Amino acid sequence: MYYGFSHYYGMSFTMRDTIRAVGLSLKQGNAILDPLVRTQDNLQIINGKAVRPISGSNLDIGGIPGRVTDATGILAELPVRLLAGTDELFKQMNYRGRLYAEAINNTLELGYKINSKEGLANTDKIFKNGFKKNGEANIVDNPMAARALENARVATFTNLLDDGRFLNIGLGVQNFLKQVPALRFLAPFVRTPTQLWRNFEQRIPILGAMTKPMRDMWKYGGDKGKADVLGRQLFGVATTITAYNYAMQDVTDSKGNKYRKVTGAGPKDYNLKKLWQNNGWQAYSLASKNKDGTVSYRQYNRNDPRFYVLGIMADIFENHDNINDEKNKYGLGSNYFCYEIRW
Repeated sequence: MYYGFSHYYGMSFTMRDTIRAVGLSLKQGNAILDPLVRTQDNLQIINGKAVRPISGSNLDIGGIPGRVTDATGILAELPVRLLAGTDELFKQMNYRGRLYAEAINNTLELGYKINSKEGLANTDKIFKNGFKKNGEANIVDNPMAARALENARVATFTNLLDDGRFLNIGLGVQNFLKQVPALRFLAPFVRTPTQLWRNFEQRIPILGAMTKPMRDMWKYGGDKGKADVLGRQLFGVATTITAYNYAMQDVTDSKGNKYRKVTGAGPKDYNLKKLWQNNGWQAYSLASKNKDGTVSYRQYNRNDPRFYVLGIMADIFENHDNINDEKNKYGLGSNYFCYEIRW
């Protein structure tokens, strides 16, 4: 409990330094804390700084034309700068919080009281040693800072893709794009989307616990690692139960018409699917009752890891109802939606 509290305290009491680092990141267009690992994968990094493609120095243009080119580049790179600033904000917060928690934990392990002179000095020393003079994380021969930086990367989905798994598609795509720079524009983001899906994967009940990262965390992570694995599994079970519960529910409008709470892909037959859509049905959507008694659908992104389980559960229930059964194409299949909506 004390460890968790110190983590959040570390985030808050250094917020002024965090904001200062974010401002510097926005101004320079570069990462401060972790310059070698960023959200955007298609940047060319030299000496820890991203090469600005639209700049006088990169295009070898000097004088007034060079300054105009620099100004044009800054304007064109504004979305990238905003992205870098956002990434810097969350990395700084998570790094500082974890580093402070590591410092507090070390102080307690040494037998010092936290508010004693020795305890405060030890905590301050560990925290300050976690940063280089330029603001970059100091992880050389510093295991506590290294763990804090890895925590910040995981929290921002920018941790390295090479996690030892046998079939590493994300890493393969990333390496291919590095070897063929001309194609980098096709996929400027590889690491972050891959890590988002891996987070979903690790929370799949039973199967998620069998992935290599989770097995390694259970084996080598100690009590905290085991608690982390169990927490992810419990979250996955809770999410699956919630999706199952939603898929079982119907929403009834003021006229007594029933709508499925969660919809899936719907029927494969184009004409039948068009009939459903003309009557208000939407694929991969959540139905909700409005104040006037009508029902409207709000679409969820089934390819978003957060909602993928909803799509799976909805498709399972639709298949259970045999909406694509050829024998029922003009029987149950065509009347399924009409049964739910009483004309």
